[in-house]
Amino acid sequence: MEILIKCSSFMNVLQLFFLSVFMCSSSLFFHGGIATMENKTDPIEVEALDAIFRKWKIDGQKAWNINSTNPCRDYVVNDETIDEFSSSRGKLEILCSCDNTTSICNIIRLSAWDLKLSGTIPNELENLTKLVYMNLDENSLTGDLPDFLWTLTEMETMELGRNQLSGNIPNYIWNLTNLETLDLYNNSFEGSIPLSIGNLINLKILNLEGNFFQGSIPSSIGNLVDLDILYLSNNNFEGEILNSLGNLTKLRILDLEGNSFQGSIPSSIGNLFYLEELDLSKNSFSSHLPQEIGNLKKLKELDLSENNFTGLIPNNLIQRQRRGLLNMSFEGNPDLCFGDLCGKSSSNKTTIHIIAVICSTIVVFSVAVIIFIGWKVKRSARNTRSEEPLRGCPLQGTFPGIHTSNNEFTYLDLVTMTKNFNKIIGKGGFGNVYYGIDQRNGSEVAAQILSRIHHKNFVSLVGYCTETGHLALVYEYMEGGSLRNLISGQCNSSTIISWRDRIRMSFEIAQGLNYLHQECQPAIVHRDVKTTNILLSQKFEVKIADFGLSKIFENGANTSMSTIVMGTFGYIDPEYHKTQKLNEKSDVYSFGIVLIELITGQPAVVNHEGERIPIATLVEPMIERGEIDEIIDPKLNGEYNIISARKALEIAFACIPQKSNERLSMFDIVKQLKECLEIEIPQKSLTIKSTDTDIYYEDVTAPFAR
Repeated sequence: MEILIKCSSFMNVLQLFFLSVFMCSSSLFFHGGIATMENKTDPIEVEALDAIFRKWKIDGQKAWNINSTNPCRDYVVNDETIDEFSSSRGKLEILCSCDNTTSICNIIRLSAWDLKLSGTIPNELENLTKLVYMNLDENSLTGDLPDFLWTLTEMETMELGRNQLSGNIPNYIWNLTNLETLDLYNNSFEGSIPLSIGNLINLKILNLEGNFFQGSIPSSIGNLVDLDILYLSNNNFEGEILNSLGNLTKLRILDLEGNSFQGSIPSSIGNLFYLEELDLSKNSFSSHLPQEIGNLKKLKELDLSENNFTGLIPNNLIQRQRRGLLNMSFEGNPDLCFGDLCGKSSSNKTTIHIIAVICSTIVVFSVAVIIFIGWKVKRSARNTRSEEPLRGCPLQGTFPGIHTSNNEFTYLDLVTMTKNFNKIIGKGGFGNVYYGIDQRNGSEVAAQILSRIHHKNFVSLVGYCTETGHLALVYEYMEGGSLRNLISGQCNSSTIISWRDRIRMSFEIAQGLNYLHQECQPAIVHRDVKTTNILLSQKFEVKIADFGLSKIFENGANTSMSTIVMGTFGYIDPEYHKTQKLNEKSDVYSFGIVLIELITGQPAVVNHEGERIPIATLVEPMIERGEIDEIIDPKLNGEYNIISARKALEIAFACIPQKSNERLSMFDIVKQLKECLEIEIPQKSLTIKSTDTDIYYEDVTAPFAR
């Protein structure tokens, strides 16, 4: 268990200067010596932490024994860092604040995020009276919230999400007026939100998602004028949304999905000028949409699906979606329509034709679209003799449709033919299938709406061409080229990737793949992870590309699927090659090879003594002989951290055992690579070394956002 201990001193540089002058000028009064005062942590708090650690079965005695090492001694950070400090998953983190007038230090932050803790919240926490930040997210804590929490009046952040806590929220919580973040998501809390929630006037984030709360939202929520994020999804809330919601003018995210809200949306919603995401799906809202909702110019995501809205969708929303500025879903509202299409009905049903209708409502990367077009490109290549260059192909970036046979549909066509996605006739790994009527000839159709993914480490799709004989995808331009070219020096032989950036890049690749495996539902396996499919932005940020071989698991990420072996030699999982059983560990194997390439600077397959052999085969015996210096890319000229290098090699070879069940998961890889990054000395200066260019960007060792 790694324990991070930091301390903040409130004595600024000027104070230190005058104090030192005073002490030097007054040395005679100390009989020839300068007296020094050592900061000490409040003994009551140290004893409390010892007790908490024992209950949590954390070996913290050496760090916190009051008779030995003082936890706050010799650790000093700038006061400003207190506000910027955020938790690291899987680590116990403690931050202290010292008052130099009394020499007493107090614990102000305690983070035990995802430490597999169990039991109840320890009563000893009440002795940490200066606690400002507490993060106990993603453990297995049980029971009610203890009454003593009301005494922690300086608390600004309380994060208790994804535990097994239950019961009603004590009324005193709503009186902790310094609270800025209250995060209780995915527990089993129940009861209603009282009027006293309006006391939390400093609250910026309120997350009650995934509990059993009920009742209506009190009007006093309008007092929370600094609120930035409000998650109330997947509870049992009911009643109407009150006008007071319009007071939350700083709100960026409002998520009410999966409740029993009813009635109309108040016109005051038009006051939420900064709103970017609004999810009202899976409720019982009815009546017309207020025209004011169309005035939310910053709105990027709007989900109205599975309600009972009626009438016209405001034209402003339709136009914003057509321009690619808004991603809007409104299926499951039979009486909701837009423009001249309102009131039209379908008739003359004929023979059933099952077609795959593929659409994308935003100009962003869509895995399903790429899978489909990738297949068509391969088929077209086999069936077409024409070698004409691609030219004159129209790019479709607004409600793009893809030709299937001679048909092309826009998203609004789909809305019309399916009556706003009213009737689901099937579900699959790629998305729901809806019954509809083709308005041109009255034939029955089945329209499948494909799922989308969004992640910063994926290349964005700009548009595509689907002329006869000409199929093409258009992506955002990645000025940094491919990782393979950068490693080999083909882009610029004078550019050398620093060791820290190699670890940072591998961390970003792992984050992207972990998103596919863990966050996408169903899970997605890339199937062709390699350095030529890892692209780089101008600032050398990683973007994963080429999903032409991707596979979606219909029954979850841990399910193996029989499939024709596809991929690239040198990166293909040997178990997958042998059994044709695919799962997410196939990506893990490929990632391990990519990591070895980053470490060694060599390609996946190398020429050695006249033979082409995998780089892992060449490196493994060198590790056994302890020849680390011989393994690391010589272009680094020895400028790397040996501890970090050993750990990176351990991670790489833990990805490539022959048996998939012996490999790490992408989640574990992300966690371990982050630890590897933290070994490096934080820096906010030049990170890509080059003789002819300077490239600067922010410190990536800061804990990643959750």
